[in-house]
Amino acid sequence: MRTLEDRIEYTLNKIRPYLMNEGGNIEIDHYDKETGVLYVRMIGACAGCGLAPTDVSDSIAVILMNEIPQITAVELAGKGANPGFRSLQQQLMNPRTIAQQQAAKEKK
Repeated sequence: MRTLEDRIEYTLNKIRPYLMNEGGNIEIDHYDKETGVLYVRMIGACAGCGLAPTDVSDSIAVILMNEIPQITAVELAGKGANPGFRSLQQQLMNPRTIAQQQAAKEKK
C-alpha cells in the first residue's frame, strides 16, 4: 500500500507536465495531519507568479482533494504564499460564509 506522500507525489506528477511547459513546477512543503491541509511550494517560473494562488486553489487543490480524501485544502507555503488569500472553494465550504450570504440576501 502506498503512503500518503507517495499518493500526493503520484497526483502531482499528473500536474507537473503542465507547469513545466510554463517553466515552473510544484513541490510538497508539508502536510498537516490535524487539519488535512497540504502546503506546497511553486518553483521555477511559477514561484512568485501572481496567478500561483489561484492556480493552487482553483486547479491543483481540486485535483488533489478529489484523488486524496485526506487532503482538505491546499495552500501555498513560504515565498509566493499569500496568507490573506482565501479560495472561493474555502469560502463556499464555510457554513458561516453561507449563512452570511443568505442573511444579506434576505435583507434586500
